[in-house]
Amino acid sequence: MNETRASEEAARRKAQGQRAEELARRYLVSQGHRILEANVRVGRDEIDLVTVDRDDIVFVEVRSRRAGARVSPEAGFVASKRAALCRGASRLIGERGWGNRRCRFDLVTVRFAGEVARLRHYPGAFVDES
Repeated sequence: MNETRASEEAARRKAQGQRAEELARRYLVSQGHRILEANVRVGRDEIDLVTVDRDDIVFVEVRSRRAGARVSPEAGFVASKRAALCRGASRLIGERGWGNRRCRFDLVTVRFAGEVARLRHYPGAFVDES
């Protein structure tokens, strides 16, 4: 892949990720979540969305793929990504004084087929066991 094509592909992936995060944000709000923060940098980690659902603080990872991708967005949420989300959440909990709040980790996946997007929400997708 030449440099121009690589740059175009990176721009396409970034735009797709931004679109997926916006769709996830709208969906979660429609389900009663209140968005606290988006794209939070915590040290070297990033948390896509931080929401409140009822009384829970929710740390949300958004994953997306194009139709025909070899790996599903769910399969792309590997152990190292989960560990980074937990590490960032732990630090954010301390910084924001949320230690007495119940927290959970959700996954939102978005599959794109042209202009059609299929979203799936996994509340409590995993438990931090560190």
